[in-house]
Amino acid sequence: MKNYFVLLLIVVLTTSCNRTITYTASKANRELIHRIETSLNVTFPDSTSWIGVIVNHYHRSSNDIDYLYCCIMMSRNDLAKTFPDNTFTWNTDSRNVFNSQGDNENWFKPDDIKTFKSFQARFPDNKHVLNVLTERDNPDSKEKVVLVYIVWYPR
Repeated sequence: MKNYFVLLLIVVLTTSCNRTITYTASKANRELIHRIETSLNVTFPDSTSWIGVIVNHYHRSSNDIDYLYCCIMMSRNDLAKTFPDNTFTWNTDSRNVFNSQGDNENWFKPDDIKTFKSFQARFPDNKHVLNVLTERDNPDSKEKVVLVYIVWYPR
């Protein structure tokens, strides 16, 4: 009985410090977007459409984002400005974002993108990693907007 109580106490303490919040497009308000931009050190254009966001906070008293999974839609031009080639090294060999990372949300389907480009960047503080995946540029495509999947997590 004593072991059961100790196990129950550990479960309660660890789950009370961790919270995951999933936002749909309608809930991605300016405050949330600002917190994401601050965490990622990126500014998203106002024209960005937020499809879905999963935010994980390890400490209930903190607004700091520990993990982030999101899907956005933006123009190819805005993508190039937000994640410029001279700052991020895009590649087409390595898929750094997977469906399994999105807590089975129906909007988090990066595996559906067959011709992709992606990058992984480590933050200067060496504490976080940013993974981004999107459709590869296709000169024949008439699509001017692309889905962009972003995963940000501690190292």
